[in-house]
Amino acid sequence: MQPEAMDAQSREHPMRAAELAVGALACLAHGDLETAGALVERADEVAERLDLPGQRAAAARARAGYLCARGDLEAATQAAAAAIAHYGHAGMPVFRAQAMLVAAEIDGKRGDFATATGRIAAAREEFAAAGAHELLTAATTAQRKLAGHRSVSGATMLSEREREVAELAVQGLTNKDIAEKLFLSPRTVEDHLGRILRKLGLTGRGGIAHKLAELDRPD
Repeated sequence: MQPEAMDAQSREHPMRAAELAVGALACLAHGDLETAGALVERADEVAERLDLPGQRAAAARARAGYLCARGDLEAATQAAAAAIAHYGHAGMPVFRAQAMLVAAEIDGKRGDFATATGRIAAAREEFAAAGAHELLTAATTAQRKLAGHRSVSGATMLSEREREVAELAVQGLTNKDIAEKLFLSPRTVEDHLGRILRKLGLTGRGGIAHKLAELDRPD
């Protein structure tokens, strides 16, 4: 390694991985998976260099969210478990509890409601013990989301953004057209469509309209 690179590494901000992770989560919230993925990779690299449990935890938590958004629930579960473990080693109970809620959301999407319920209960206990009573609202929200997954099969539950993409696809818009309309990259639209087709059990766009009608049909 060159001296300049070693000096740069030694000056690495100790919270840099967490900063990158926060940026990744913000991109996920806006449906920008492409940028989120790049930030997650950078967060992992920085966390590896820093070798601090709190930073490893932040990077793992962001990776869990990213993998979940891409539909890779098995890998997302592993990343969430790593985040919980690292936050435990770092002595950060509130963040550990927040990672539990992330894991619970993934469990719910996998259909493992018993494990998800247990994680939410454990998170509530952590929040209460730490005096973070305002975060109990987050646990309540997670519980409501879990109830929604129980009432609607995880295989057919579309996120708000996925629903938008699906409805535009039904109108005959191309990936490029959808990307421009929703201010996304074509790659992100492609990722969304891939998840939509998997969740709806389809192999092409042709059946999306029929499936959406089924989801909207009253019981």
